[in-house]
Amino acid sequence: MNQGALHLLAYDVADRRRLSRVAAIAESHGVRVQYSLFVMRLTPAARKALVAELSRVIDPREDDVRIYPLPARPAWELYGRAMWPEGISLSGLWPAHGDEDGASDGEGEREP
Repeated sequence: MNQGALHLLAYDVADRRRLSRVAAIAESHGVRVQYSLFVMRLTPAARKALVAELSRVIDPREDDVRIYPLPARPAWELYGRAMWPEGISLSGLWPAHGDEDGASDGEGEREP
């Protein structure tokens, strides 16, 4: 089963109503890691559907929505308070081993 590739979705939406709608769409597809930043697994079809859904909501003259593909095993560093739910790891959205403070160097984590 193809779970899709990791993607980072970021947005800056000018209007509060559109902002709420974009946030709800993003939350339905991924995990919020910061206020306007989400990590999600998307198949090509799911990515296309997400873009179509967002396109119906945003105003391209005022809003900025970006979707970045991430490598399968991204290198990352976290400083400060973790923003995602307990047991979720940014490096792949699967539970982390021995990652008590939310920080990780990507080692010791398991793939889905």
